Formats: sequence, structure tokens, C-alpha cells
Amino acid sequence: MKNTIGLFIIFYLLNAGSCEPDGHDTITIINHSPDTVIFASIFYYASDPNLIYIGGDYVKNGGSIDWQIRGSYEDEISDEKPFSFLVVNPHKYNPTGVFYPRDSLYVKNEILKKYTLTLRDLDSANWKITYTGK
Repeated sequence: MKNTIGLFIIFYLLNAGSCEPDGHDTITIINHSPDTVIFASIFYYASDPNLIYIGGDYVKNGGSIDWQIRGSYEDEISDEKPFSFLVVNPHKYNPTGVFYPRDSLYVKNEILKKYTLTLRDLDSANWKITYTGK
């Protein structure tokens, strides 16, 4: 009996320590445009922040993606550091992993829309962003 109670207490303590983190770990981005698009992030070259590439996900009309992180977006996003992503035409898209000068972003890619969102923006959108093509 003592072993059973001891195991129950250990199980309870282990589960109590594995609570979900506070905040949101997922942003859902939905494509309601008539076309397939790329939802992309900008990546900076570690030793030279003037070199970038963009990488993302192809999303068909009516499709969506969930961008998840470990922890919560509330710990990562602020008014000074908003959440940003690009909507890119897949027919004019620089290949992923190829770095190029930052000032040629709009030359190498056809950026259809740029989103820059604060926590307030994401909260008011219920952590779901819908691209309509406009």
C-alpha cells in the first residue's frame, strides 16, 4: 500500500511540473487568395546582417500553415520587435538558402504583402492571419 501511495505522489509531482507554457505557441496563417503563395520569413547571415534570404511554405488557395515555436510568442514579440512575414509570388521567388544583399529583396522576389504584427494585432485576430490577395 505504501508503494502505491508513493508512486501516486511521484506521478502527481511529475505531472504538476509539465504544465503548458503560458501564452501562444502557434500562429495560423490562412491563404484566401485565388493563388498559391509562399508565406516566408527573412533570415539573416550570422556574420553579415546585410546578407539575407527568405524561406517559407507554399500554401494553396484555401490552405493554411501553423507556425509554432517552443515557448510562447508573447516572450518573443513586443512593440519594438513585432512578428513579421512576407507573402511572396512563387513564380518570382529567390531559392531558399541562397544569401543575397538585403537591399535586393524586392528585386529577387515579388513581395505581394508584408505583415508586421504586434501582440495586440495578433490578439485581436485571435492568432489567425488571413491573406486575401489584397
